[in-house]
Amino acid sequence: MIVFNASKAACDFFTVVRKGEKRSAVVPYDNKDPELDSVLLPQPDGSPQPFISQWAVHVLKFQRKNVLVAMHHKTRYSMCFTNLKKGDFEGFLDEFYMRLLNNMFKQATTAKLIDDNGNNFSQLEDRYFDRHESALIIKRSNSSVIGTLNSLKLSLDSILSDELDWPQDFDDASEIDSELNEIPRSTKAKQDLFMPQDEFFSDFIGKYTDVSASQLNQFLHQSHELTQLVDPAEQQIQQRDLPSNVIQLADYHPGLKS
Repeated sequence: MIVFNASKAACDFFTVVRKGEKRSAVVPYDNKDPELDSVLLPQPDGSPQPFISQWAVHVLKFQRKNVLVAMHHKTRYSMCFTNLKKGDFEGFLDEFYMRLLNNMFKQATTAKLIDDNGNNFSQLEDRYFDRHESALIIKRSNSSVIGTLNSLKLSLDSILSDELDWPQDFDDASEIDSELNEIPRSTKAKQDLFMPQDEFFSDFIGKYTDVSASQLNQFLHQSHELTQLVDPAEQQIQQRDLPSNVIQLADYHPGLKS
């Protein structure tokens, strides 16, 4: 299961009034502790959910337009959605899954962990959908995660103001995702600075593939070496500029349909 923890702004975004009737994808849920979700949101047979991925969703305003940002709780990996329709949670889910897998495919190809044709990516994809076959959006926020989300606004201001056109397609959106996730972050649990892109990729590959830790560490080490080759003056510029409601994934992944 994937649990989307929605801020008030995100809850409002996924709520509409049609013909005088208020409709919302947000599920009423009182639990404030994500650690209890596996028990309180059980599988159909009543057993605890073995795999829950926690994401925060928040809405920011740019050029009078809504920009929804989804951020992975553990790694602070984020994705930016600029062309969603208000109230369209299913449309968001569709783009979320496709974008996430597309971004991971690109990075795994760069890391040479899969071949260019993606022949061995399907196993990863199947394993991911098998573990997260449902999605739920609830009103709940984590002050630390929301703080990081709000800090993205300055970064997004800089990135989006440099764009000649508003992001229109997957390539545009993926570029923005990449820029956002190359900004060093820290959390209460992990106070040393880390790159969300590397942190999430390590977590993702470790959970959904059989790639060895040594292979992954070798790629990340090479990636860090390349980062250190960036001109120091350029790094300074970058740092200054960066101040039922349960959806089944079978609807988005044909391989899961009987």
